[in-house]
Amino acid sequence: MKPYVVGFDLGGTNLKGAVLDKNQEVLDTFFCPDENGKTIRDMNRFDWKRLMNRHLSLLRETYGDLPSAIGVCSAGIPLRDYSVIGHMPQRLTEIQGLNWAELLEYSGNTYVINDAKAAFIAELQDPALCDVKNIMMLTLGTGVGGAMKVDGHILEGEIGRAGHLGNISVDADGPLALTGIPGGLDNLVGNCQLAERTHGLYTDYITLERDYVAKNPVATEYWLRMIKQLAVGIASLVNVLDPEIVIIGGGIANAGENLFTPLQSYLDLYEWRPYGKGVKIIRAKGGDFSGAIGTTLFVSKKIW
Repeated sequence: MKPYVVGFDLGGTNLKGAVLDKNQEVLDTFFCPDENGKTIRDMNRFDWKRLMNRHLSLLRETYGDLPSAIGVCSAGIPLRDYSVIGHMPQRLTEIQGLNWAELLEYSGNTYVINDAKAAFIAELQDPALCDVKNIMMLTLGTGVGGAMKVDGHILEGEIGRAGHLGNISVDADGPLALTGIPGGLDNLVGNCQLAERTHGLYTDYITLERDYVAKNPVATEYWLRMIKQLAVGIASLVNVLDPEIVIIGGGIANAGENLFTPLQSYLDLYEWRPYGKGVKIIRAKGGDFSGAIGTTLFVSKKIW
């Protein structure tokens, strides 16, 4: 039997997984689709259990035993011992306080980690980034997540709130975010509130981007407004954290130059650049599985 750990990424839409061995080698990545086509948001904990246990059985057949430990990343704030998500308002509320070992009927160690922080850990494995002391990441998907390393340390904060970059305000008169702050970046950029922001015209950013590329004037207004608000948020965070590099990940980053070109143009207007030095914006390399891979890396350091 080859010892390994598994990490599950419980996103708002899909469940994904990754397998890591003791030598820090990624052995496998996989999607865990629901046969009925339901998203994670539409499921309950017993649906999650069914999907996870199905893949744990497959892993046992492949590797000769269950994993040495299991990790789960999701939105929310973990307790300090990383045993459960201690706080998760409004979205995926069923995950709050959920004991994964009990749910999965698994006798080994289980750990949880914030999903954006897990993706950030995976990105920092890049040799070009691992030694950068000041760097932050924004994940743009169902909502907006984030994580940052300042002076060489990934910030956690007093109770684990540090890194929830999507909960900064970019509009004091905007709608209330799930944390209660008005005009949160999460609400103004994340896919979850897209239908509300576009008055029902768009429910997913892929269709919005398609119409933007087709030069639809309404889509162009909505798309560029979203990117402008993202740029204002990034410029504000740069003034606080002073990173050398900002990584942009999540599903919306798949828009490529349709996102990054106007984003850079807005940053040219709003970013404070002492000595003529601006922050470097890069696209995340981890793709769909960065959260799951980062989770396995986090878990491996806990047990090996």
